[in-house]
Amino acid sequence: MSAFRSLAELFDQTYADTNSPQCPYIVRTGGPCRNWMSLKVSEKTKSIVAEYLGIFTGSFRESTNAAPPFQFFQMIANINLCKNHKKHANHATEQWLNEFTEERSSIIGKLKEYCSLGSHDTHAGENGDYADEIDSSANKPYCDNGGSDDEKRPSEGREGVSTLSSQSSSPIGVLRRSATLAEEEVGKKLTCLLEKRAEGNSQKPGWIYALRPLNLPGKVKIGYTLETPRFQRLQYHKRCTSFGDYEVLIAELIPHAYRVEQLVLTEFSNEHYQLENRCKSCEAIHKELLDIDSEKLLTCLRKWIDFVKSSPYNKEGQLTKEAKDNIPLPAKSEFLGYKPKRGRTSRGTTPKKKSGGQDSQTPPPSKLDFTATTKNSTVHGAELSQDQDEICSALENLQLTPSKQTGGFMTRLLSIAGSFYSP
Repeated sequence: MSAFRSLAELFDQTYADTNSPQCPYIVRTGGPCRNWMSLKVSEKTKSIVAEYLGIFTGSFRESTNAAPPFQFFQMIANINLCKNHKKHANHATEQWLNEFTEERSSIIGKLKEYCSLGSHDTHAGENGDYADEIDSSANKPYCDNGGSDDEKRPSEGREGVSTLSSQSSSPIGVLRRSATLAEEEVGKKLTCLLEKRAEGNSQKPGWIYALRPLNLPGKVKIGYTLETPRFQRLQYHKRCTSFGDYEVLIAELIPHAYRVEQLVLTEFSNEHYQLENRCKSCEAIHKELLDIDSEKLLTCLRKWIDFVKSSPYNKEGQLTKEAKDNIPLPAKSEFLGYKPKRGRTSRGTTPKKKSGGQDSQTPPPSKLDFTATTKNSTVHGAELSQDQDEICSALENLQLTPSKQTGGFMTRLLSIAGSFYSP
């Protein structure tokens, strides 16, 4: 007996006019799980089916092999299983993939029928250009009913407004995020990132996308999301007054989407920028801005997308030997094992200079002068007058922290202060 409802039953439920879908897990008694899912589950499933149908039929963009069916069923499983049974997503993926392999033609025919009759989603392959479809969807008016954005990343802050973005009346300031790196250093950092174990978000399939915001001339925004971007992420950016209107350069479902985003940002470290101030609408400091032309970005993206589609990581998330022998430039196999130096210098401080091959010693702290004069006394730059209130104020302003070198200092200091109080 199968552990999950069949693929045909799952799609029948998704496109049926029911109130909400049911978790497809089959419990030990032989019946389905009694947990009912949100209507959003059906909507997300429909959107993924619409996008992948173009891949299965060969009408999606460049090739039929744009993404393997495995990613499709993996996403379907993660979306449709309830929290109690989501841990069985890999088994569900395997079962449905086997069913699809055996009954590919009939399942695709059923999905085509569903998409043409009942789905509100536009078929991705009908227009031949998914980016155009996303852009037109993103330009529709957004209505905020007070709900939360389930897909919002914590680092991007909360969403504060519900109106469409407009052109900014003043230039948006941007800041460069790093110092200039030599080409070899960029290659080493890329290789180090590639060699890093693929786990967490780096292991999951997702959508990589790139925008060209009109309010930031010369800049492109790159990002990734685990959900279909036209329903969440692009609408989120549409409300950012920092971006204004934008052109979607690419939006593609790929394996290791987060890793690809980080690879692109690393390769263009010298062209990496962020907003100078928080976005007035969403209060985020958008950090994934690149000062490059669109063609250069798309060429780089295609290179890394092709690489992650070649299954470069094994089940443990480690880079395979074959992948190590075919690392794209500017990363190189000879850089494997490189560990970037991590600076430990605090912000606003100057690194210590070396002399004679050794770190220069920190100069010892100057001795404190506790010698009283007839009128005033000075303790480490704080003047102690004979007025008792001024003495107390000066002691409070010292804000000294005890340490091994200054052990007993406070006791001595209080003793000295006491001498000023004595008649």
